[in-house]
Amino acid sequence: MIRIAHTVPRKLTLGLLLTVLALPFAGCGGSSGGGMTPSDPDALFEDSGTAATPNVVRMTGGTVDGSEVTVHVTVSGTAGSPEIYGFAFDLLLEDPDIVGYVSSSVAPGSFLDATGCTGLDFQAHQDDDRVIVAATKTGDCDGNAATGLDEIVVSLIFKALDVGESDVSFAATPSGQQPAALDSDSAPILAVTFDATAATIHGQ
Repeated sequence: MIRIAHTVPRKLTLGLLLTVLALPFAGCGGSSGGGMTPSDPDALFEDSGTAATPNVVRMTGGTVDGSEVTVHVTVSGTAGSPEIYGFAFDLLLEDPDIVGYVSSSVAPGSFLDATGCTGLDFQAHQDDDRVIVAATKTGDCDGNAATGLDEIVVSLIFKALDVGESDVSFAATPSGQQPAALDSDSAPILAVTFDATAATIHGQ
């Protein structure tokens, strides 16, 4: 009887000890524990520092909504600036793991005037570290010239995917075609140039 009286409490004590030791781990999340999910970083756009200049295409910052930022591609002009029918260019992402283009977010600006044309066509899609952009009038019509500063050609939304930063720059296509403003015959307008300095999008 004495041995039985001593054995039962020892087993109970061991069971209680194991229960107490397990308590600190009960709230730990595993693969199915529903742990905290990190939030997306906030986006911040930093322009290239290039001033608005006649016949130069550059990027400017627009609305920021949490991890997403709108980037405007603009052109400036003055009296005698060439008439432009469309644009074709690539945007090179220095780090596509930090910043990505939001699919289907391309939106027309107010620069290209569809008067007398069939319409306007704006396209953009991301291919690895490039966002390929085309903005053009359609139909048999003339181009139009920029007469002010930073007239918006097209707007694109980018998303900060992780903390860090990525330069975004105008770039030639892999086949060597340079960014170009185009006339109504789809010929490059050499008088219109593209900002050679990158803008930067930060995730913070």
